[in-house]
Amino acid sequence: MRNLVFLSLFLLLLTGCNSDKVSNSHSMPNGSKMGDANHEMVKITSQEQFLNEMIPHHQEAIDTSELLLKTTSNTDLKIFIVSVIDVQTKEIVAMKTLLKDLYGKDYLESTVYMPMMGDLTVLDGVMQEMAYINGMLVHHQGAITMAQQVLGLADLKPGIAAMAKNIIEVQTKEITVLEDLYKA
Repeated sequence: MRNLVFLSLFLLLLTGCNSDKVSNSHSMPNGSKMGDANHEMVKITSQEQFLNEMIPHHQEAIDTSELLLKTTSNTDLKIFIVSVIDVQTKEIVAMKTLLKDLYGKDYLESTVYMPMMGDLTVLDGVMQEMAYINGMLVHHQGAITMAQQVLGLADLKPGIAAMAKNIIEVQTKEITVLEDLYKA
């Protein structure tokens, strides 16, 4: 229930914001901020930007999931984590290929990306699992928002449109799984 309230507030902020950046700060169960307190999700204004923003966004989800995979004993959560790692690893490869094929550029790791998930190593057990689930709910909504933004651009390239639609579909389903894991 807390996730639904937080997610609703997050969506309200996103839909009511007219600036180029959206504040995306949230607290972990231990009171510390998840990600930078000034974390801002960039508004997507080009297809190339979408690829360059989504790659580190996915990488953070993979890195955080790999950390939790080593520590959780929750079988359902492990199944979810393995799926996130698998799907998002494949999507990163596909996005890097799109970047090269469409723009003639290799992906260069960004020093600008602000992590959203926070430091889960300061927690353990159920607290760590709940922080992961809370963080992933917001993280997934951020990916969906970026994908929706790119779909609204003119002259959308088919490969990018397909990637954005897939991100929306997969991560919307995963949000339902995360909400169920939270309730369990």
